[in-house]
Amino acid sequence: MEFFNIEKFDALTKDMYAPAYPLIARQIVDRTGITEGNCLDIGTGCGYLGIALAKITALRVRLFDIAPQALCRAAQNAAEAGLSGRLETLQGDVQHIPLPENSIDLAVSRASMMFWPDMSDALREICRILVPGGCAYIGGGFGTDALNASIQEKREGLHIDWHDLTKLVVKKYTPETLAEEAQKAHRGQYRIFTEGGLWLLLRKEADPSGQSSRDQAQRTQSNSIQ
Repeated sequence: MEFFNIEKFDALTKDMYAPAYPLIARQIVDRTGITEGNCLDIGTGCGYLGIALAKITALRVRLFDIAPQALCRAAQNAAEAGLSGRLETLQGDVQHIPLPENSIDLAVSRASMMFWPDMSDALREICRILVPGGCAYIGGGFGTDALNASIQEKREGLHIDWHDLTKLVVKKYTPETLAEEAQKAHRGQYRIFTEGGLWLLLRKEADPSGQSSRDQAQRTQSNSIQ
């Protein structure tokens, strides 16, 4: 099954969306405090968020997507960025991530959650693979309200909608409905951000000692979300 028109999606990203990824990557680092360990970029598409994170951190990044053609393009983009040594691809479904429990320090996803068949199931699976004290940063948008408005205006001018890029069903979320999904799936802390889009930050509960298997306490100042 062809999930996406990769040629159109990649061209659109390079032409219009590219400025957003460094902004979002910086927001993720500032809001989670995680700069090393293992990162999973879920629904990576052509790999741009994972690449942006790798450029400003020491994270080892897996570019994860259900679509083989997307992963081929993501691998090409990682190679062009000179990051092949720290980025690798992984194919699979967000509701059945082929990774062990407590193996990922940071899970991220931009513009993927709208395609997930069951949000709460996906969030539970993401929490399963996070190390204690690890974070997930999931949502959609373009980093700032000003850039979000500018890109949306350009999209409307080009008469682009998701049906030009994919035949998958698109779901829409509000801050309230996203919070409801987080509460159903997650026992730890979470926070909603609406700057430049809609984002959910989850932090998995730490173990009783306050340490993860990767000594998460050394990489974050606090287990609370500021």
